[in-house]
Amino acid sequence: LETGRDGLGSLIHMKVGMFNRHLDLTLEFKHKQPTGMSWRAVGGTLKTFVGSYDFVPIGPSRTQVVYRVDLEPHFWVPGPVKAAAMHVIAKSALHKLKRYTELPSTKARMLPKAPQK
Repeated sequence: LETGRDGLGSLIHMKVGMFNRHLDLTLEFKHKQPTGMSWRAVGGTLKTFVGSYDFVPIGPSRTQVVYRVDLEPHFWVPGPVKAAAMHVIAKSALHKLKRYTELPSTKARMLPKAPQK
C-alpha cells in the first residue's frame, strides 16, 4: 500500500490463514536498518498483532535474530491452541527469514558497495 523513502514497505495489506480462518491484516512497518524492523496491525481481523526482528552481530558473518510477536484475535481461541499457533508462526517466520537472507540476490544487496573510482 505504501513504501518509505528507503523503498521498503511501510504499510502493507496481507491475507493469512490462521486459527482455521482467513484473516485480513493491514500492517505498519518501521525499519531500523541494519539492526531490525518492527510492525503493528493498524487494521484487519486481529485485535492485536505486534512484532519485531532485532539483528545482533555475534561474530564475523554471524548474526543472532531476536524475534518477538504478540497477537490476539477478535475471537476466542483456547490457550493451548494459541500457544501452538504462536510456535508455528515463529518457526515459519524464522525459517523464511533465513531462506531469504541466504539468497545470493539478498546477500548482494546487503554487502557494502565498493567505492566508485
